[in-house]
Amino acid sequence: MKKVAIIILTDSDTPEGRGRMVHALYTANELKAAQDDLKIVFDGIGVKWLEAFAKRDHPFTQHYGPIFDAVQDKIYGACNFCSKERFNVGDSVQEHGYSFLGQDGKHHGLRELIVDGYQIITF
Repeated sequence: MKKVAIIILTDSDTPEGRGRMVHALYTANELKAAQDDLKIVFDGIGVKWLEAFAKRDHPFTQHYGPIFDAVQDKIYGACNFCSKERFNVGDSVQEHGYSFLGQDGKHHGLRELIVDGYQIITF
């Protein structure tokens, strides 16, 4: 069993970002199916994806919503600072039951995952 952390750093409002998210979702689904130890982290502008998938008001999130739902239990959390301070999706993150990672007013670091032996993949 592998230990893998997928870090979502891409924007939800661009074609490039949507393409990266498709690959993140398929990779997460593949790792979950293999019963690997998987953690999905939303960081930077990537925190906006949690709100986008909650709303499902775009054809992309409607189409890929089922695969997001399939890996939702592997979501480790979202960067506290990025969610609350930078991209203003903190209420949505909290409302949908996701954890905030990092102390209030601070970014979440990846060292904890690295020390715990997780392979880091960024999208």
